[in-house]
Amino acid sequence: MVILTLTEKGGEPRQLSFEKNEVTVGRVQGNDVVLAKGNVSKRHCRIYIQDGHFSVEDLKSTNGTYVNGRKISEPTALTTADKVYVGDFVVRVDNATPAEVPTPPPPGNEAGSLSSALSRRPPPPPPRTTGTMRTLVEDQEPPRRDQRSSSSMRLPPPPPPPRRDSRPIPALSDDEPLTPNVTVPADIDLDDESLSVQPPRLNVPPLKPVMPPPRQREYDLPPEPPELEPPTANRGRAARASVALPSSSTEYPGWLQRALEGEGAAAIYVAGPEAVEVERDGKREPVSLSPGDAETLADNLRSLASRGTPRPSPDAPVVNVTLPDGARLVAVFPPAAVQVCAALHRSTGSQRSLADLASDGALSSEMQQVLEACSNTRRNVIVSGDRRAAEVVLQALANTIASRFRVVVIADRVAAPSGSAAWIKLTPEPRTAEIMTAAIALRPDYLIVDVTAAGTAADLLQECAVGQEGVFAAVAARSANDALSRLQALAGSGMGGGSSVRELLAGSFDLIVHASTMSDGSLRVLEIAEPRADLEGRVVAEPLLTWRADEGRNGGRFQTTNARSRLAATLAARGVEVPANVLQR
Repeated sequence: MVILTLTEKGGEPRQLSFEKNEVTVGRVQGNDVVLAKGNVSKRHCRIYIQDGHFSVEDLKSTNGTYVNGRKISEPTALTTADKVYVGDFVVRVDNATPAEVPTPPPPGNEAGSLSSALSRRPPPPPPRTTGTMRTLVEDQEPPRRDQRSSSSMRLPPPPPPPRRDSRPIPALSDDEPLTPNVTVPADIDLDDESLSVQPPRLNVPPLKPVMPPPRQREYDLPPEPPELEPPTANRGRAARASVALPSSSTEYPGWLQRALEGEGAAAIYVAGPEAVEVERDGKREPVSLSPGDAETLADNLRSLASRGTPRPSPDAPVVNVTLPDGARLVAVFPPAAVQVCAALHRSTGSQRSLADLASDGALSSEMQQVLEACSNTRRNVIVSGDRRAAEVVLQALANTIASRFRVVVIADRVAAPSGSAAWIKLTPEPRTAEIMTAAIALRPDYLIVDVTAAGTAADLLQECAVGQEGVFAAVAARSANDALSRLQALAGSGMGGGSSVRELLAGSFDLIVHASTMSDGSLRVLEIAEPRADLEGRVVAEPLLTWRADEGRNGGRFQTTNARSRLAATLAARGVEVPANVLQR
């Protein structure tokens, strides 16, 4: 039986029991202990019992196995005091032989002492001390108990320090070697009379320490191991070099890093080893994997997910995590799926501005003027559409924020523009309570939110109602009116519904921008509208600027609706005049 205590760096210890005499440790299924970490090999090491004793053996792992901080190259015996380091984990064998603690030597001779090196001789009587001078007297009887002499009852003083002159130890037999050039002080006589009952013992220093190494805390790590290398499909293949990224970035497998290189790469989609695609500028391209990459695909995704937040369990069939660089990874493993499938969406931080979108024909110059005016005056704006279109417009709108402002982001794929240091990014988890309260407590000048949960929607409306400005909220929807309906439904379920939700919604936001991805992969803003309450008490989107499709050579055109706008009066009150042919008061 093997009883182990497993402790991950920074984690709590766990005890594992196995009714067998050998336990294997590795990164993949099939091992007795599965550690889904990139610095753990597929089959890393084994701990086994032989002749009643425990040993550990490294199985040619990439980063090695360490015992008490020392890398091992052959099977090594273990005691309960030993620590086995496997990547970021510490393993201890609880039912191994306890560490031997050296006991005081018996009064007899020891191997390696002078008394064992010399022939046995009868001991002479102990020396008698007189005054402070200690001499050895031959053939003198020890003092009797009834002797009252104070000099005989006085404890002998410590021996004087050895003199500089010394003589070498006599030659020993081959089976009892001593460290060469060991000398004995000259004032210790080695004749028959000078060997007392308790002879001076000069033991040879042992070659190995007899005391166990000092106890370390559970989270102590061994000396810095060699630079980590990614796992390989087969041990016989050469290791593929990993891509060196900053510590704040995510360390991607080689094939994934290569697929994401270049401009416009925003996502990776996996539907098994034979169906991998990269999304680049809104279009998907196939990615071919080598046989080795295809074989380790599931292992690579497991290792990548283990670095995310919240950290999944090593054998979770479904993972949904945010990686250190802000990318979102969703993966489904067998048996929950026939074969591994995944989607990786990057937080690319596109530097495309509203002017870039206007030059690409995604919006008109009038739309650009209105959106820039709303951003500069910290108006509250809803950005709706399909996921990709809404994210592109939301990022372009975020890029208009001046670097001096404090911005809090609760959105997966919105990144700070270059040179903007005062950006705070929070994890957009729907189950995270009080996330909106925490965001508002940070006192942002701008708040960028991806609205996906009822609690987030309700908290957002309440904060806007009490004066929060500079809110850019993304809502996945098929139209501007659909975005208002969805936001009302989400907030209503969090606030109990009723007319109060409609009133908050109508008064909290100044503008709605609805965009869509067209059939050719291009992006277009189809509508800019104002939220208003109609006569029946419903909240509707009143169009101000629209795109009208036609059968002409250009496929359509942007136009104004000439509807009266509350936004025009609000902007004018803040010192921003918009031409009447764009917005009418």
